[in-house]
Amino acid sequence: MHLKQIVNQETLKKMFDYYQENIIKINNPNLFFQARQDGIIINAYKTGTVTYDGEYLEDEALMWGEIIEDKYLYLDNQIGSDEVGTGDYFGPIVVVASYLKKEQVEELITLGIKDSKKLNDSKILELALLLIKKVKYSLLTCEPKKYNEMVSKGLNMNSIKAKLHYRALNNLYAKYPNVPIIIDEFVNEKAFYNYLDKSEITFQNINFHQKGESIAPSIAVSSIIARFHFLNKIKEMENKYKLPFPLGANMVVDVAAQLFAKQYSFNELNQVAKVSFANTKRLSILF
Repeated sequence: MHLKQIVNQETLKKMFDYYQENIIKINNPNLFFQARQDGIIINAYKTGTVTYDGEYLEDEALMWGEIIEDKYLYLDNQIGSDEVGTGDYFGPIVVVASYLKKEQVEELITLGIKDSKKLNDSKILELALLLIKKVKYSLLTCEPKKYNEMVSKGLNMNSIKAKLHYRALNNLYAKYPNVPIIIDEFVNEKAFYNYLDKSEITFQNINFHQKGESIAPSIAVSSIIARFHFLNKIKEMENKYKLPFPLGANMVVDVAAQLFAKQYSFNELNQVAKVSFANTKRLSILF
């Protein structure tokens, strides 16, 4: 059985004193302490998250506060993928698949992993620098030029995403077979496999979930790592061209595209932007 709660720093110190005689020495910089009490393993993290593993946990946990329910459905070994950049006119599509071991999951949850869209850039940087050292992951980047070539051959955004996700997942599944594979559902299962060439399909045991980042920590981790690499690519573009590349596909982006095209030519957009987006049609009127 597994229970979890969040306590304040004062309560953490009281718990430390209470379990003093039962504390286990363990080398984990994220832990405030670990203790074994009557067959129950108590992990108290510096962030205030406390977990209990064993039998008959409720009375022990309720001494210190309210029990909260884990939001994640997948808490064991797992592989999950997510992507960034599909809604941005400028920059690449970045897809990441991550493999998490069961013993990593609780630690990563306490670090505050969540969908990268709910994190600011500074938090993404902080978390990503930790995650890329801790987690095995597969990273695929589809640069704008490559994306434009694929679209010109008749592929749409969902088919491109399906191919990238499947390849990233396969890179890890080949190394860690018999592990649950989870994907944030952007199309239904049948459509996903239809987007793939038959020669590409080596396994079909993917679990499709809407809002997957709140169900599988591996998807949340992948989202953060992908966002980190995407933002780095945008910075590289800005350094190269000495121009801003705002995110999204709004009117601010239209202005940036116009500025870029005037300085580097309309055709050069193929190198930095997904030219199938409506932004290009709006821009073409001016050229």
